Amino acid sequence: MKFLVTATPIVPLTDPAVLDKLADWMRAEQRSGKITQAYGLVGGGGCSVMDVASAEELHEETALCPVGAYLSFDIKPLIELDASLGMGRDHLPG
Repeated sequence: MKFLVTATPIVPLTDPAVLDKLADWMRAEQRSGKITQAYGLVGGGGCSVMDVASAEELHEETALCPVGAYLSFDIKPLIELDASLGMGRDHLPG
């Protein structure tokens, strides 16, 4: 299952060690294949696409993020574009 995970700082991240911990965790998640895409957001924060087996696994991953106490997560499930377009077509009138 793929999820769009947007992380927004809830307190200023001013300690380089905190950013290093976040970078190390994200690189490990990328190597494991759980983070397939990651981006910084203009103005602060970032987003990633996470590919995990379940919502429960995603909850565990975000809960274990070493700087999770500094972040607010917004999580949205994703579906493939063709599936989404097909579902939209199925609900068109006529």
